[in-house]
Amino acid sequence: MFLWAFLDKTFGLGHDTASADAWTNGGSPTQGFLGSAATGPFRSIYHSLAGTAFADVLFMVALLTIGAALTPIRTRHSTGTPRRPVSRCTSPRTPHPE
Repeated sequence: MFLWAFLDKTFGLGHDTASADAWTNGGSPTQGFLGSAATGPFRSIYHSLAGTAFADVLFMVALLTIGAALTPIRTRHSTGTPRRPVSRCTSPRTPHPE
């Protein structure tokens, strides 16, 4: 989810960010939220940070980092299937008791 938000804000894939408003086209990923949606005692601070390069870079790095951390990485041991126990027998085939 965060990785998709990062890609959408960066390239303007059309989900929540239009192509013209993409970060790569000069848009600001923080302008919408910090510029209008923020309310409360820190409203003036949020509005002053909205659209600044520092806030944009920090926001995009956070989206990418959280998105990468939450994306599952499939390895041989994380497939959900149990590993076969190693047999200590010398015979390759051991009959199973019924």
